[in-house]
Amino acid sequence: MTKDRKRVVVLAAVASVALAGLVVGFVALDRYLDPFDDRPFDPTSWAAADEQQRGPMARDAARQVPPGTAAERVRELLGEPDHAVSGNPPDKWGRSVKGYTRWTYFLGCWSGLGWYGFDAAELDIHFDREGRVVAVEIDGG
Repeated sequence: MTKDRKRVVVLAAVASVALAGLVVGFVALDRYLDPFDDRPFDPTSWAAADEQQRGPMARDAARQVPPGTAAERVRELLGEPDHAVSGNPPDKWGRSVKGYTRWTYFLGCWSGLGWYGFDAAELDIHFDREGRVVAVEIDGG
């Protein structure tokens, strides 16, 4: 192997390690700054909370309703949704229902928080036609 080729291989290896470090650092920063994962979910606290106070419990709330969870159980944990839509019409942001029905729980506004700059964040629970969870996501417009 020529000297120039070795230099290219070494530089490529160093760049790969640096890029991996940046990715790991970004993921760690993302988890640290995530405003939706600051408090454990508690059904009583969730029920008493306003939209903005729900936000810090949202990721843990989402973990409480994995795919396959019945709509009745979601209602027991999270209460009535703030909004529900069935069928598959896209909403005003162009998002479609993943499954058949989407329940939305508003999480307040989180503008100005870097990549969490949603004007209005929400916890979306998507159900199939049998009323079972197919997807859960935190989203916003």
